[in-house]
Amino acid sequence: MASAPQISVIMASYNHARFVREAMSSVLMQRDVSFEFLIEDDGSKDESVRTIAKIKDARVNFVPRSVNLGACTTLNNLIARARGEFIAVINSDDAWSCDDKLSNQVDILRADSSVGACFGQPRIVDAHGASPVTTDPRQQVYRQANRSRGGWMRQLFFVGNCFCHPSGMIRKACYEKVGAYDNRLRQVPDFDMWARLVKYFDIHVSERELVQFRQRPGENTDSATPENSTRLANEYFLVGASLLEGIDEKLLKDGFGDLLYFPDLPTPAHRDIEQALLYLNPTVATARLFRTIGLQRMFSMLASPQHRGVLQVDYGWDDLRFQREMSVHTPFQYGQLNVGAALPAARVPAKRSFPILRYFK
Repeated sequence: MASAPQISVIMASYNHARFVREAMSSVLMQRDVSFEFLIEDDGSKDESVRTIAKIKDARVNFVPRSVNLGACTTLNNLIARARGEFIAVINSDDAWSCDDKLSNQVDILRADSSVGACFGQPRIVDAHGASPVTTDPRQQVYRQANRSRGGWMRQLFFVGNCFCHPSGMIRKACYEKVGAYDNRLRQVPDFDMWARLVKYFDIHVSERELVQFRQRPGENTDSATPENSTRLANEYFLVGASLLEGIDEKLLKDGFGDLLYFPDLPTPAHRDIEQALLYLNPTVATARLFRTIGLQRMFSMLASPQHRGVLQVDYGWDDLRFQREMSVHTPFQYGQLNVGAALPAARVPAKRSFPILRYFK
């Protein structure tokens, strides 16, 4: 068997026949590094498979699949096959901007073993490869100054995703440590991955433009459709609940020390309570969703002998305080339901209405 390459470039392909040749060309032009190019097609209905198969290069390893399983499952399959020390992801409708993207990032990762992943800057382009006339606000999301792991965790917690996935390179060992992408998620699987990653590894962001990041209204998974917006809120709620899970005290103090009531975290109960209070911070971008997570935690801790006394003595939280906090605002809204309408006639009681909760949009 041939020796393992330095890098495994992985691409999940799906219905991007119009763009996939450009994406592949931008990978195959990379210089001064050894790499394999692993591609898996996720059941495309267009000409993607034929287009990919026409490009002959010894570095390309292509697996077409007839059944659509989802982007994250496809990426996980590719990571499992990867032989390189480093893994770089490219989307099948994007293109890398320079021929030394890989070599530059290998140098960054080789220079500091504590860095688990490095990212660069995207240039937002449309379906024709043209940049928008006005600056796309998403462009600024990724322009981040480098900071500590705690600083990155604070950014993810209070603001949200700030790393451009197809600009990145990640050590394979990092994936082995934190686990695979979660295919249950469609809008924020990358955000979920970065939150897990930063608990153990430093992250470096370069100022260099590394990828042409294609945005096509109504076609990208992050397009602002009603369905995507609703799914995004639900996914942020689910992922948000575990953002601080397993975080060590050093990282908690580094990222949030100025916001902690007891920065020395004298007991495990204090640590748990301080985390819950971070979710109740009104400056969180997703404050309504995160507030619900915080209240859930307070609800549980008020029933815990380990936490209840600390909550009352050190934080002034008791049942009455909890009840007041529950009345401030909610991510839900009231609606009306005629409960008897769908029941069989023999079982229908007198119709009555009562409020039910629906997700706030």
